[in-house]
Amino acid sequence: MGLGRMPSIAARILRACDAHGLLGEQLIVVGTNAMFAYEALAGVQIESGLVASSDMDLLYDARRHISLAVAGLAAEGLIGLLKKVDTSFAPLRPKAFRAANRDGYLVDLIRPEAKDVFRDRLPSALSNLSEDLEGVVIFGLSWLINSPKLEAVAIDERGYPVRLVAIDPRAFALHKA
Repeated sequence: MGLGRMPSIAARILRACDAHGLLGEQLIVVGTNAMFAYEALAGVQIESGLVASSDMDLLYDARRHISLAVAGLAAEGLIGLLKKVDTSFAPLRPKAFRAANRDGYLVDLIRPEAKDVFRDRLPSALSNLSEDLEGVVIFGLSWLINSPKLEAVAIDERGYPVRLVAIDPRAFALHKA
């Protein structure tokens, strides 16, 4: 039926983020993986070449503080969560925004640039651990983090459902343009 299209590694990462209460709260799926949410909601399939990706972009909303439900994450950080999914995940360098596993699958943590970069007091990482991923500041994402979000359930390559929280497809189209 062609339903199982989302890469299983991406789905496993999103399930772990969801289980820790991060998905839709502090982390939003952006980039190519968001297209799986759009497919599910529209009931269509996007050409395979357009959704083929060997990475995942997670937009970090640092304005939201870690709740008690995810306090355990402070001890392991995002890199610890990724290692639970696949033990081979590691940051590409110290204080990196990107982690990779042995198969070359990349996870990027991105965040918007503050209006006043000299007064930016928002945390750049989900934890205070020195080895955790730190969100890379990207100019022009402020409007994206404030855009409406949507939720959808896609099916991964193994046939299991995965919840996605992504930005509105209209904002996604403007961002890509």
